[in-house]
Amino acid sequence: MTARSKITITRRTLLAGASGTLIASRAWAQQPSEVKVGLLVPISGLYARPGTVMREGAEMAVEHINAQGGI
Repeated sequence: MTARSKITITRRTLLAGASGTLIASRAWAQQPSEVKVGLLVPISGLYARPGTVMREGAEMAVEHINAQGGI
């Protein structure tokens, strides 16, 4: 009788491996002239106000980073 080891790949281990690969491959890439930033927030309904505040906070962060010379 042989013992078989069962390898379980979870979403966490898959994403950890993939992100490590992406970081390593991006290290040799050319720096982009522009970095796009995405933000997923609610803009209507009950949570419209917190979404607006989050968007304004992200815009302030981008302005702050750009004022210091960018990335």
